[in-house]
Amino acid sequence: MQEKIPKSFVNLIKDNRDLDFKFYIDYSIDIKGQLLEETKVILSLIYRDYLCDKEKREKLLAIDLEEIRREETILQEKYKIDFENRKKDIQEENLPIKVEKGKWYIKIIDFIKKILKR
Repeated sequence: MQEKIPKSFVNLIKDNRDLDFKFYIDYSIDIKGQLLEETKVILSLIYRDYLCDKEKREKLLAIDLEEIRREETILQEKYKIDFENRKKDIQEENLPIKVEKGKWYIKIIDFIKKILKR
C-alpha cells in the first residue's frame, strides 16, 4: 500500500510555488531534453520516496548508495591525504622553540649598539 505524502512536504511545495510561472512544452522534443537537471533530481526523489512500492524503493536506494560510494572513491583518489604522515608533520611543526637566555648586561650592550648604529 502506498504511503501518504507528509503534510510538511505539501506545505513546502505550496509555500515555494510560483503561480505566475509560464511553461512551454515543445512536443517535437523528448521531455527529458527539456527538463533542468535539478528538476530531474526532484522528480526522481518524489518518485523514490512517495510513489514507488517498497521493493522498487529499496532497489533505488541501493543504486543511490552505490553511486555515492563511487563518487566518494573518486574524490578520495583525487584528494589523497595521508593522515598519519600529516599528523606527524603537524606534531613536528608545533614543537616548542628553544629560547636561549643571554646575560642581562650583554642584552643592554646589544641594545645600546643598535641605538648608536642608527
